[in-house]
Amino acid sequence: MALEPATNVTIWVALDDVNEENGCVWVMPDSHKLGLLDHRSKSEDSWHLTVSVEGDGVPAIMKAGEAVAFTGLTLHRSKLNHTQNARRAFFMEYPEATAKSQRSGTEAKPILTESNTWVVSGQAPWPTA
Repeated sequence: MALEPATNVTIWVALDDVNEENGCVWVMPDSHKLGLLDHRSKSEDSWHLTVSVEGDGVPAIMKAGEAVAFTGLTLHRSKLNHTQNARRAFFMEYPEATAKSQRSGTEAKPILTESNTWVVSGQAPWPTA
C-alpha cells in the first residue's frame, strides 16, 4: 500500500526481547532516500509487500520496551522466529491526516476512511463518515 504524501512514521515497540534468532526487525539504512520503490503485495489480501533488494540490512536488537522508529519509505522486515519463545511487538504508524492510501490497481482513498485508522490529536480535515 502506498501513502501519499509519504511522510508517515512507524514506531515498532518490542514487547519481548528481540534478536536475530527470534525475528527482530531489520532496517536498510538510507533506503528512505531512494523514494518509493517498485513493490508488490504478496497476495490480494496481504499488507506485506515485497521489494527486490540486496543485503539484509541492520538488525534492531532490543530489550522489551525499547522501540525503533523509521519512515514509511525505509525498507524493513522481520525474519522468522527460530526459537520456541514468543516474539511480540506493537507498532503504530503515523501518517498525515490528509494522507491517501492506494493498493495496487485501486483508486487512492483518504486514510481516515479506513476502519483501522484513528485521529489521535486534533480533528479530521474533512468528514470521515
